[in-house]
Amino acid sequence: MKQIDVAECIGELLYERDAVIVPGLGAFASTYQKAGIDHVQGLLHPPSKEVGFNDNLSMNDGVLMHYIQQKFHTGQEEAKQAVEEFVEKTRKSLDNREIVVFPKIGRLYLDFEQQFKFLQDNTNFNSDSFGLPTVHFYPVVRYQKTGAREIRTAAVTESLRNSLSGGSEGIIGLFQRSMPWVILLSIAIITISIYFINRDPEIASSPREEVPADRVNISPTRLPVEDETIVVDEPEPIEDRAMVTPPVADRKDPELDTEAPTIDPGTDSGVIIIGAFGDIKNAEKLIQKVYEAGYDAYSDRKGKSTRVGVRVLFNNRDELEEKLETVQSLFNEKAWILE
Repeated sequence: MKQIDVAECIGELLYERDAVIVPGLGAFASTYQKAGIDHVQGLLHPPSKEVGFNDNLSMNDGVLMHYIQQKFHTGQEEAKQAVEEFVEKTRKSLDNREIVVFPKIGRLYLDFEQQFKFLQDNTNFNSDSFGLPTVHFYPVVRYQKTGAREIRTAAVTESLRNSLSGGSEGIIGLFQRSMPWVILLSIAIITISIYFINRDPEIASSPREEVPADRVNISPTRLPVEDETIVVDEPEPIEDRAMVTPPVADRKDPELDTEAPTIDPGTDSGVIIIGAFGDIKNAEKLIQKVYEAGYDAYSDRKGKSTRVGVRVLFNNRDELEEKLETVQSLFNEKAWILE
C-alpha cells in the first residue's frame, strides 16, 4: 500500500474548495476575509480565507477520497482505507488529550468540556491573493503653510507689537494706571496685620502665675480636695487571703484541643473532575450529590465554566486509578484526574 498523507491532501483541497469533509471526523470550512489594516501595528493584510473546524459535518461527500485516487493513482477501497486509518489515529490522539497538527492548516484538540478547538496557521488559502505578503506601513506627516495661516499669524504679531508699544490701550499703560491702587492696597494689608498682632499687649506682657512648690510633679487627679474625707480600708491579713485564693499549682484550666486532623506522611491528595457547567446552579447540585455520597467536593472556575470534582486520598498511582473507577461508576463515566 502506498504511503498516503491525508492531511496534506486536505490542505491542497482548501485552495480549491471552501470546505473539505473528512468522513467520521468533521469538516474544515473556510470563509473569505477581505484585506484589512492594523493601525496599531502598522500592517496591511491581503485578502485571505479564515479556516475553521465543524465536527457536525462528517458525512462522506466523496471529494477527499476522489482526490486521493487521482493524486496517488489508487483504487477506491485503498483510498477509503487510508482515510479511515487517518481518522482513527486522529481520534485516538484527541482522546488522549493530545494536539493533532495538520501541516499548513492548523492544530486541533479537545478542551476540558470535550469540545473541538481549532487554531489556524498563517497559510493564505485564497488562490487569488496567494503569495501576497503582509505589508508594513508608516504614517507620513506633512507640514504645509497656507496663505490664510500666514495672514492670521501676521495679524496676531502686529496686535502684540501694538500692545507692547506703550500706547494708551497697551499693557504698559494699564500697568502704570494700576500702580497707585496696588501700593495703597499693600499699605492697608500691612497696617491691618500690625494691628492684630499688637491688639492685646497687656495679655502678652502679663506675668505667668507660678505653681507652688508642693504641687510640682504631682498628678492633678491625686491632689486632695478640701473638706473631703478619704477612707482607706485596712489590708487583710496574709493568712486570710491565702485561704481565699487557691495556689496557682492547684488551679487546673481546661485543656484546649488545637490540633487539626493530620494525614499520614505517605498519603497524597488528588482531584478527579466529574463535570463542567456553564450554569452555576447545575454545578451546585452536583456538589451536593458529592457530599451526600460521603466525598469531599472540589470546584474551580475555568473560563466561563465551573468545574466540579471529588477530592481523594491515595498512597500510590494504582490506588488513584481505583479511586477514579469508583468515582466514574458513581457520578460520570467521562471523569478524569486533574493533574
